[in-house]
Amino acid sequence: MLEEKDYAERSDQVFLQCFDDKALRYLRDTLQTPLPLIQLIADNSWGEDSAVDYDYLLTPAGLDEIASYADGIGPWLMQIYRGRNRDGSVQLSTLVTDAQARGLQVHPYTFRRDLLPIGVASFEELLDIFVQQAGVDGLFTDFPDLVHDYLQRKPVQPDR
Repeated sequence: MLEEKDYAERSDQVFLQCFDDKALRYLRDTLQTPLPLIQLIADNSWGEDSAVDYDYLLTPAGLDEIASYADGIGPWLMQIYRGRNRDGSVQLSTLVTDAQARGLQVHPYTFRRDLLPIGVASFEELLDIFVQQAGVDGLFTDFPDLVHDYLQRKPVQPDR
């Protein structure tokens, strides 16, 4: 389908994402797609329809394995944002830096204005946490217009 629509070579416009590592390996190894692949990472408690151990994928060994077949990860945003410390400061996991150290892009999901995590007062604050503090490479949102406006006002710093 991507070839029919002339998108099979548009690696700057198309990311293929999937929760199933086997499908991503097939795309990379058998179909040899040049498009970037993103390993989505769920929470094991969700009961996804695959045999993937998402807890393992979050480990250094799991990230090493992902780097062998994918270009990035798409973790659930709560796998990065861990809430607030007693002093009110944001608590982040090391997932972004761990993944980026392996050459993986990080595109967490799903950023919604109407479904903010506990301890986050606004959509802009949520974006600040992930874009400015955590340093993610991209994100999935149901509000692309708001993210676009945010990025126009607060561009990502070049040191990341």
